[in-house]
This record gives sequence, C-alpha cells and structure tokens, in this order.
Amino acid sequence: MRLTVLVVIAALAAVGAAPVAAAVPMQTASPVKAHVSPGTGGPHTRFTLSFRTPVQTGPTGQPGSAQRSESVSVQATRHPGCVWSGEMAIPAAAAQQMVHVALTPAHMSAGARAWCTGSFRGTVMESEHFACAPPHLCPMIAIRPQPIAQFTFTVKRRA
Repeated sequence: MRLTVLVVIAALAAVGAAPVAAAVPMQTASPVKAHVSPGTGGPHTRFTLSFRTPVQTGPTGQPGSAQRSESVSVQATRHPGCVWSGEMAIPAAAAQQMVHVALTPAHMSAGARAWCTGSFRGTVMESEHFACAPPHLCPMIAIRPQPIAQFTFTVKRRA
C-alpha cells in the first residue's frame, strides 16, 4: 500500500511538472563584450562593469516557471585584509539591455573596505533554474551556469 502511494505521488509530480519543463527555453549563452571603467584604479576605486545582456533575465516562460539570472565574480591574488575575490548578483534586465554594475569592495566582500593590489579577472555568469510553487511539484533541475563575458581590471597602490 505504501509503495502504491509513493508511485502515485511521483506520477502526479511528474505530470504537474511536465508543462513547466516545456516552458523553459534551452539557450546556449553566447559570449558578449564587457568593459570595465576605469581599467586601472586604486584600492578605493569604484569600477563600473558594462555589457549588453544577451537574453532577458528574471522570470521567464510561463509566470513563475523559471528564473534566469546573471552574476559577476572577480578574483586576484590573495592578500590579507583586502578584497581579492567576490561575487554579486546582477539585477534583472531586458534582452539586449545595456547593464552597468558598480564593482566596489563593499559589494564584493563583507567587512573589507579596499581592493587588494594586482590584476583582477572577472566573469559574468548566466544561470537558470525552476521557480515553482508549491516546491514539492518543482523538478529539481537547474541549467548549468555558463560564462557569457570575461573582463579584467588592475588595482595599483596609487591610481
């Protein structure tokens, strides 16, 4: 009896999730050009990352069925007491919209107030996952995050 109940619940979950899975467009992220201004700054510089997002981010497909998002991460050589790496979410945007993101030590790390000196490499990642309600009917599938842009900037002791 218990096995029958589990099979019925699994079948209902699969049937309920099928329309949701079909609503998610499977798109391959294509590389986009990203620009950081200024290209070189100091430990307290506010760098601005700019790029044109290739696809709409935020809710996609049927209302509430999927969520597409972008995030930015940066990394340099590790030093104590300063920001050498970090990650932050990028606000939702329309397809082909020019996005400008402020990269500051406070946005990238809790507590540290200055960039470490050195060359930073950054990546813009696009990811997609299901956003279902109630959660028990949501398929546990996430589309692998994909890099869509790469960039660099340099931090010197004195800019």
